[in-house]
Amino acid sequence: MTERAIRFPPTTTGVENPSQEENVGIRQSPLVTTKLKPPFNKAKLIERARLVEILGQTLAHKLVLIHGPAGFGKTTLAAQWYARLSQEGAVVAWLSVDASDNDLERLLAYVVEAIRAVEPDIGSGLAQVIESNPGNATEFVLGSLINEFELYDQEFVLFLDDWHLISEPKIHEALELFLSRVPPNFHLIVASRTRVGLPLARLRVQNELIEINATDLRFDYEESSMFMSNTKALELSPADLATLWRSTEGWVAALQLAAISLRRVGNRESLLHWASGTPRDISEYLAENVLASLPNDMVDFLLKTSLLGRLSPGLCNAVTGRQDSAHILDVLERQDLFLLPLDEDRQWFRYHHLFARFLQRKLERDFPTLIPSLHLAASAWFSLHGQTMESLSHALAAGEKHRAIELVERDAMSLVQNSYMGSLLGLVSQLPKDLLVDRPLLQTAIAWANCLTHHPHAAEEALSHVARVAANATPSEKKLLTHESDVIRACIAIYADEIDDVGLMVQPCLESSSEYPPWVVGVAANILTYRYIHTFQFDKVPPLQTWARDFQDRAQGLFSAVYGRCFSGIAAYWSGSLPLGKKNFLDAFVLAQKTAGKESHAAHLSGSLLGQVKYEMNELEEAEQLLQDSRVLGFEGGVVDFYIATFISSARLMVLKGDRGAASIILKEGQETAKHVGLTRLGVAVACEQARISLLAGDIHTAEQILDSSHFQQYDGEPPAAGIEGQIWDALQVARARLLCEQGHPEQAIAILRIQSERARATGRMYHEIVVSVLLTIALSLSGNESEAEDVLTRAVTEGVSLGFVRVFLDEGQRVIGLLERLREKARRHQGSSDALSDVGAAANQLLAASKAPARGLPLPVPMQQPTPRPNAGDDSKLPFDDRLKGREIEILKLIDQGHSNKEIARALSISVDTVKWYLKSIFNKLCVARRGQAIAEARRLRLLDKA
Repeated sequence: MTERAIRFPPTTTGVENPSQEENVGIRQSPLVTTKLKPPFNKAKLIERARLVEILGQTLAHKLVLIHGPAGFGKTTLAAQWYARLSQEGAVVAWLSVDASDNDLERLLAYVVEAIRAVEPDIGSGLAQVIESNPGNATEFVLGSLINEFELYDQEFVLFLDDWHLISEPKIHEALELFLSRVPPNFHLIVASRTRVGLPLARLRVQNELIEINATDLRFDYEESSMFMSNTKALELSPADLATLWRSTEGWVAALQLAAISLRRVGNRESLLHWASGTPRDISEYLAENVLASLPNDMVDFLLKTSLLGRLSPGLCNAVTGRQDSAHILDVLERQDLFLLPLDEDRQWFRYHHLFARFLQRKLERDFPTLIPSLHLAASAWFSLHGQTMESLSHALAAGEKHRAIELVERDAMSLVQNSYMGSLLGLVSQLPKDLLVDRPLLQTAIAWANCLTHHPHAAEEALSHVARVAANATPSEKKLLTHESDVIRACIAIYADEIDDVGLMVQPCLESSSEYPPWVVGVAANILTYRYIHTFQFDKVPPLQTWARDFQDRAQGLFSAVYGRCFSGIAAYWSGSLPLGKKNFLDAFVLAQKTAGKESHAAHLSGSLLGQVKYEMNELEEAEQLLQDSRVLGFEGGVVDFYIATFISSARLMVLKGDRGAASIILKEGQETAKHVGLTRLGVAVACEQARISLLAGDIHTAEQILDSSHFQQYDGEPPAAGIEGQIWDALQVARARLLCEQGHPEQAIAILRIQSERARATGRMYHEIVVSVLLTIALSLSGNESEAEDVLTRAVTEGVSLGFVRVFLDEGQRVIGLLERLREKARRHQGSSDALSDVGAAANQLLAASKAPARGLPLPVPMQQPTPRPNAGDDSKLPFDDRLKGREIEILKLIDQGHSNKEIARALSISVDTVKWYLKSIFNKLCVARRGQAIAEARRLRLLDKA
């Protein structure tokens, strides 16, 4: 078997020479956008005043349930109410559920997409969280939506149509949890044939439920009259109408059937007395009065396409073998034969459920042997159009298990490379497991998907199947399978922050790069780059990444290209070249946005590093937005360096904004992530930052507890060599030196920091050297050695400012500010005497100017206080109220009181909507409230709105 045969197994589609419009390059996400709008209906609909009056109470309840058997007009009523709410200016979203959505994470993805289709500010990035964290995203996604609706300043209504198709208990549990916690401004309207899976009893007790049942849905006499005359253009005598209404009992579907037949053929008297009691009655009626009057080719079309959940001309052509499906669909719609358009462009349709089921039963009865070939034709069409989920569904319905496996196998690596790992694993879950163990290509893709979503055990299980097949393969096959497996294992290792053996594991792919797919070579190069970074071989990174760029850019997805640029940026950042690091991060970010979208996983990963460097360079407003966006990554934040950028820089930004409570929440999230994923370096970085913030607040006791915990005792003793363990040791040493300064032992801190300075210089870590130099300056000054303190700071400022460093100086507070002022004054006194002194003065002046002129939308940084023990310093409730609520927060409260929305507040204050949300969270926490109205009431009670 050749490499090409291994990589691309043959697939029989049943379609030859597809047209240009049917060819697709990248296999796309299986989300269907027509499900996000109600079925389009241009006909004049009956205004159901009595039901509209009930629905008028929607915004006072959490759940509205419209339920009844098929054909009772549930979807029509929901669509009418959707249109009415839209016209009245409400924010409304729609999702039509189908059988393939009976999967928790797939349904979650659709719900997020439906919400974001009408309100892009809610759920940003959550779709990628679902894709990149299969099996673990539910709690994070639901929690994020609940929190965002808590801060949302409008009423939001979500419609779910055909809920009866959802039977998965996990979905029912998730919905119950969501409805129990979501704030009162969120409202759910469900149309369903059953009441299963909804927390009706609890909501009814809480007066949060509106219920419209089959009895309510039946047309009364007046509505029946209007339906027949206005909608169906039929004039019946009062007696005939009364007879029809009594016989149909106001069942909408029966009235529609009668209207069709009255316009076509049939015995008028028997029709008017027709009873609507059972599905058999309906079937007989349809057979005798609808199909019997149609041409044979039309009946043939209806039967063959009845297996399709949605129809388009191209799909129907493929299934029926015709070329005039567009014309037939147009005729069916004009004749009102139960065909519902799904979009205004009339490219997609579906049959009425009642009619579709009748056709399917007739097809099963009369032409059972035809059914598999119809499913196969549909499967082939959906496959050609990149809709793997629907293609797979039809293949399985045809009983073609091996074809189903081939479909998924063909698209598997495309889905991985385009970051649809959750979609791939969802597809795999539908396949028979016993037939997958001997499919090495599919198992390799499964291993990649699990590796990249932090499921190492599942990845190793897949790789064990690959190894078993490889053992009996030809030498060339074995080489390809084994070496790609080694790259996956190396990738698992770096996600676990382990680098010891990864170089050896990826070397074969790099040495014989022409034999492997570009994706594998690009990832292998990135793994070796990661090892170079963390063994401080920064000079080896640019040539390796330059060589790898061609492979990364030729890979189908952007994963390896974004990671490569990010790793180049990390190497530049650590070695002291902030502008080069920023350029690489920006290149990665722009590539991710352009290729995958601004809310993509790749954009948030690269955005975290770009936010980190922008924060360091004091570009605070841009940094804030990037860092806020990156926090949606949750447990799927890539390698440790992405996590550290997100959590540490975000926390520092919150401290700079004067909100230590928000910083604490962010770091706690980082701590939980470190524990969940098992990343010691992240845990140490978070702990050190928590200690640093405690010391900024003068809380020495808390910092001591953090740094003396048993978790870190293993890092006492001799320093490890370069590598992950060495970095952890260095971080703890710097944190302890900082603590020693505040405890009144600067001499001990100086000894630690001199060692750190030597280690940083010896390994080329300019960033770490500047961090250490700033702290050494403080320690020397505290010990009374002002002259050396000035010399150390002079060198750090001279080197650091020219490279773009700002916050590393300013975040240390007033002590460093004071020393910078002394440097500036010294340069002024000796103006013209020395170019070097003049440069130092200019650099110091630049930093001092930055400390007094923060970016737009951010408050002045909070100066570091002199360290005095304060056991209750972290408890804001002990402080005077004016110290707890900042000026910007009061300003936002006033704008809320004036009725402004979040977007309007953002525009008024020249800040982002997310920044407004951050302030609202802070306000709610400080006022001990949960809603905007409660916040205003509490602010008035405290007379906060009276402040100038």
